[in-house]
Amino acid sequence: MSVRISKPAFNLRNKLTESDYGTIPYYKMPPGSIIQQTFLMGPTGGAENQTTSTSFTDAGHFQNLRIAPKFIDSLILVEWWFQVKKTRGNQRYHYVRCVRVEEDNSDRQENLDYSGNGIMFWGHYDGDDDQVNYMPVSLAEVDAPLSTGMLRYKLMHKVNNSDTTVRLGENGQTRKLFGRATEIRSCAYFEEGLRGA
Repeated sequence: MSVRISKPAFNLRNKLTESDYGTIPYYKMPPGSIIQQTFLMGPTGGAENQTTSTSFTDAGHFQNLRIAPKFIDSLILVEWWFQVKKTRGNQRYHYVRCVRVEEDNSDRQENLDYSGNGIMFWGHYDGDDDQVNYMPVSLAEVDAPLSTGMLRYKLMHKVNNSDTTVRLGENGQTRKLFGRATEIRSCAYFEEGLRGA
């Protein structure tokens, strides 16, 4: 008695194309790998966002850093670089924080800084209230959103006394407003740090 074995037909050219050894599938990337990055660049002009509010308010040119994670357990490293200005020097504090907006979840918002105030900075020249302070600032947060929906990161800011104007961005800093969101494959080291925060 003879036994016949048959195999389904396949296209050798297609199979070779699928075996692209120069590309690793996302799901095979090891923990800590960068999966994707998105960027936000400021406009070519008119990039100032001023406020005298003592409550956090949106900074207009820093509202639309978007990323949709490919994995639900990914970490998102959110980084910002910008200029700031403060119109008084003595005992006036400028606060800036980063907020996640979940666009696929009724725009639910969550502040990424556990203290609620983000970063703060101030400066003065020998107590002279008439001085104006300019400085470059960077801000970074690690987020564990547990989502594959579209996420939008934005900056908010406020001042501790409404007699002072604070500013994010600077018209003279053309294309210098910069944001970056990096999806990182789940990494136990960072996860432990987030749980301990």
